[in-house]
Amino acid sequence: MVETVYLEATQDSDLVWKEVASDREIFWELDLGLRAPGINLHDPPLLASNRRALEVFAETQLVPHLMRTAGVCLYRGPLQYNAILRWNAAHEEYSSGRGDRTLYALEVLSEYLHLLGSLLPEEVPLFALFDETPHLSPARRGLLLSKEHFSYIQTERDPPEVTVGVVLPLIENASREVLGEIDDYISGLDGPYRLIYESHLTEMWDELDEIVVHGPSLSKQGEWKLKGFLAAGGDVKEIRGRGI
Repeated sequence: MVETVYLEATQDSDLVWKEVASDREIFWELDLGLRAPGINLHDPPLLASNRRALEVFAETQLVPHLMRTAGVCLYRGPLQYNAILRWNAAHEEYSSGRGDRTLYALEVLSEYLHLLGSLLPEEVPLFALFDETPHLSPARRGLLLSKEHFSYIQTERDPPEVTVGVVLPLIENASREVLGEIDDYISGLDGPYRLIYESHLTEMWDELDEIVVHGPSLSKQGEWKLKGFLAAGGDVKEIRGRGI
C-alpha cells in the first residue's frame, strides 16, 4: 500500500516538515502555491521560492526515501487553469491566435512544472493531478492533458488496466468535429478503454491488444507507428477509416 504525504511548500512555508516514519511506499504531494488566484508563473520571486522548496524537499525528504518513492505531485487542482493564471500581454497575444485559452493556460502550467521537475532526480515519477470535470467530454479533457505538453508529467495516478486504446490526434489536427466523432465512438464502447496520444503512441501502447484511431486526422508519422503495432500482432480499428 502507498502512503500519501502532503507537504506545504508555499512562499509562506518555513519548509520544516515532520519526519516520515512509515516504511511503506510514499507518494508525495507538494503544495507549491500554484492554485492561488491571479498567480503569475513568470514572477521571479515565485520561481525562486519554488526552487528553494524543491531543493529542501529533495535534501530532507525525497533523497532519504528515494527507494520508497512512488511519485511526486507538483500540482493538484482545477483543470481550468485559465481562470487562475494571471494573463500578461504575451499570453493574450499568443492565445488570441490559438483561440483556446484553456489549452494555452495548461501549456503555460506544464512548461513551468517541467522546469520545476527538472530539479528533482530524473528517476522520480512526476505528477500533476486535476479535478474531475463532468462538464467536459472525454476527448476534450484528454486534449487538454495532451502528452504534447505534459510530456514527462503523468496526469493519472492509477490508470486502469485495459486492452483497448483510443487515440487522440495531434493538437493541430484535433478540431471540435474530430473530438466530437471520437466522443461518439467512446460513448458506444461496452468495455473499459484508455486514451492514448498519437504523439506518444509507441510508449503508450504497452499491454494493448487493440487501438482505435480517427483515420482522417491521423498524421503520416502516426500511420507508420500504427503499422508497427499491426506488425507486432495488434489490431487497429478506424473511425471513418482510410485504410491503414
